Amino acid sequence: MHQTLKQSFGFLIHDAARLLARRFEVQARQQELTLPQWRVIVQLLSAGGQSQRALAKEVETDPVTLGGLVERLESKGLVTRAPSPEDSRAKIVSLTPKAHALIEEMRSIANEVYAEAFEGVSDAGKDGLKFMGHRRDA
Repeated sequence: MHQTLKQSFGFLIHDAARLLARRFEVQARQQELTLPQWRVIVQLLSAGGQSQRALAKEVETDPVTLGGLVERLESKGLVTRAPSPEDSRAKIVSLTPKAHALIEEMRSIANEVYAEAFEGVSDAGKDGLKFMGHRRDA
């Protein structure tokens, strides 16, 4: 019974994601970044400057945790916070030029991790995983 559960599709997907995250975290430490910090940077790259509240929602964390992530990224010179023009209580978080310079290095690390993870997986298998990702985003 336990073996069957460990071989279930859901368990395998979750385990694969966990292992990928762990491997990426090890590699990202070369740039002194954590996976949650990288997720914040990627979200800002994708959507541009955002309020901390919106950013917390997008990276699936609470505002207090996000505040700590943003503080650490700000201390590294990777993001800035500025008052929102719509709401003086809100802060807009944006990437700095230093963050943009780091993105290519981090993308290279991510590509290495993915290449290692998918070594031996057929193109059809990779396409199936991409299809599932697109369905989730729809």
